[in-house]
Amino acid sequence: MIQTDYNAIINSPIGKLGIKTDNGYLQFVDYLSDEIAVQQADGELSAQVVQQLQAYFENPAFEFDIACDMTGTDFQQRVWKQLKSISSGHSMTYAEVADSLHSGARAVGGACRKNPIPIIVPCHRVVAKSGIGGYDGDWGSGKVEIKQWLLRHESVI
Repeated sequence: MIQTDYNAIINSPIGKLGIKTDNGYLQFVDYLSDEIAVQQADGELSAQVVQQLQAYFENPAFEFDIACDMTGTDFQQRVWKQLKSISSGHSMTYAEVADSLHSGARAVGGACRKNPIPIIVPCHRVVAKSGIGGYDGDWGSGKVEIKQWLLRHESVI
């Protein structure tokens, strides 16, 4: 997406976040480059998303209440539903999520990587059996640091 496609762009402790809403639903939260300009919320829903994200960054136990429209396969939908059930301060391994869905850990990782609404649908709470694993398809630096920050924020690590 290009900058003008977002309904809001905010600064956060983990960098710039782009928020896309449509037809009364949150559709995307994207990690953006720090060079992208902040953009005020252009409507009631995007303002609500901004407010709730800020509340989470102030209090990791904050519970989101935002209508989301997440397009994905049936399996991805099942994984994302499972992610929403992992409360702040807790984590599950990819294998535990896979077992609960009668699937494989790699498939769960793939569904996490396709999550269009990170933080609110907390894919960061899914970790490897040893270590935290990757984040958004990244195993090196960059986005893994975001996952580490989020898990520290929630006192998981």
